Amino acid sequence: MILSGQPVVDARKQKLLTRAENFQRTRNRPARLDVVLVGEDPASKVYVGRKQKMATELGMKSNIHNITLDELKAAGDISAQQKLVATLLTSLNANPEVDGILLQLPLPKGINEDALIDLIEPLKDVDGLGTWSVGELMKNSAKVYSCTPWGILQLLKHYEIPLKGKKAVIIGRSLIVGKPMAQILLNEDMSVFQVHSKSENIEEITRQGDVVVVAAGREQMFGKKYFGPNAVVIDVGIHRRADGKIVGDVNFEEVKDHVRGITPVPGGVGPLTIISLMENTLQLAELRGNQG
Repeated sequence: MILSGQPVVDARKQKLLTRAENFQRTRNRPARLDVVLVGEDPASKVYVGRKQKMATELGMKSNIHNITLDELKAAGDISAQQKLVATLLTSLNANPEVDGILLQLPLPKGINEDALIDLIEPLKDVDGLGTWSVGELMKNSAKVYSCTPWGILQLLKHYEIPLKGKKAVIIGRSLIVGKPMAQILLNEDMSVFQVHSKSENIEEITRQGDVVVVAAGREQMFGKKYFGPNAVVIDVGIHRRADGKIVGDVNFEEVKDHVRGITPVPGGVGPLTIISLMENTLQLAELRGNQG
């Protein structure tokens, strides 16, 4: 079974359109997402453009604040550059019409992304990466969830993949995917195992997984020997080869007929991240509105 992300996006998009319309009608303004782009990373610019396009399709407002490399250099040393970004984030925190703030990663070398993420007001932390948000996730009381893991959970539910009591294996331990994914699936009553570059006997562990989420950042590293025949494989990796072809962390052609289900690359997890970001923005907008 090929687990395409687009049907999940389409189903969620209709619900979000209704929510966005209701928000605008009751608040007399659209829900608003502000994205801070630091530097000129080409991939980041593409991602930010896609996010803005989706926001427009949903009737939401999206502003992009691009601090260019020239502006960073003009600011001075790393400390001054850090302060430049921090000042922008602080101003967005103070703006009552900003519902969600996203600091696009990665940041230019030397800038402390953790410190900047923690500057974002918790009820505007649309990517769920701040210390407060991570703590809420651990308590199973998060207001929003990191976008890619949350999208993966929605995909698993859309395709009615059994979770409760089953075994999940997470390959990778990043703050963006691996760590929140493990906690989200634990909160779904799965037994969760996490492996990484320092783990021993990785194949032995991954073959036990009913759901295996692969977020290792290694091009087509994982073939069928890593997965049992009843596994559902979620491939988070994305790599552009020299010939222009987009592939994942999993050798799709080798694995697809060996396992119960697998996400393609592209077309699997990718579309889910952006729709989750929009859902998080609306969720925070509604929460802040209710508190006001």
